[in-house]
Amino acid sequence: MASADLIDIPPQLKRPAEDEAASELLGAQETAVEASAKKKPTTSIDRVRTLQARMRELPNWFPTAKDTTWTNVTRPGKSKRTLFVLTDSNGGQQFCMIGRVFHAMLSETALSEPSKFNDGGDGSNTDLAVHMSMRPADVDGWDTYTEDVEGAAGQLATIRQKAIQDAMVPLIKNEEKVIGMDGKKLEKLRKKSPEKLAEALEDGWGGTGTNETGDIIRTKRRCYGMNDLSDHSAFMSKWLSVSDAEGQALNYMADDSAVQRGDVALIWFRALAQITANNFHVSIEPRNIMILQKGVADGGGAGSASFAAALMKAMERGEQV
Repeated sequence: MASADLIDIPPQLKRPAEDEAASELLGAQETAVEASAKKKPTTSIDRVRTLQARMRELPNWFPTAKDTTWTNVTRPGKSKRTLFVLTDSNGGQQFCMIGRVFHAMLSETALSEPSKFNDGGDGSNTDLAVHMSMRPADVDGWDTYTEDVEGAAGQLATIRQKAIQDAMVPLIKNEEKVIGMDGKKLEKLRKKSPEKLAEALEDGWGGTGTNETGDIIRTKRRCYGMNDLSDHSAFMSKWLSVSDAEGQALNYMADDSAVQRGDVALIWFRALAQITANNFHVSIEPRNIMILQKGVADGGGAGSASFAAALMKAMERGEQV
């Protein structure tokens, strides 16, 4: 079965975003490697600090992204939903933010257990889920952490309204047929003024990609046609890649601790606005994750247990601390 990407996104729209995100992730990994290859030994904190400076300059850094637009990537005749992808000022369709892992449903063991996060269909698909906390914290090496997580949460709080005003209202008012919506409902909505239509969509909107308070971001990647949980390489190469701060790949399917609560991570994702089965919702789809610091549920500040643990690991590797 073809993936959601191939079903819903035309090659001419998909490829630049995919190439840019892959190049950006490689750049982040190379930055980490370069930091560890200098003549003067570096600590993991040095790598985090370097990544902070590099990532915050990019147009797809989600907390500060400007001039974003919604691009319609629906494929008539092939898709059963209307799909818009948030696009940055350079045309890229993958954004990046930092946060702490709040919950992860990624390993083969976790996915084998019955869960509301698993595919609710016929069992032919698998859902990879990672929830990220956007709550303030002190993170060694990332001095603007609180500013960045609050910025990301603020951006996500606004994209639903932008999706309604910039994508859904013009689509419903101007298109004869809207994929994912039956004719009766479409006709009823189309009779409304743009202002009343926007109000109706806001009142009936479904998922927003966050919890009620907006400080937990829920990301999910549906792996279409993938239900063989023993095929780790397929999940890691096609659907979601995870690496550590040095750019080394992590097998999250085999290791429950690869991505766990409290980890500080960079996450690359797509923001989607869609109409399916007469429902409207925004969803956040993870593509790549880089674990910067492990197990910092206590904030990871100087004097914390996680700080001491990181310090010991650095000393064991012979790094200058």
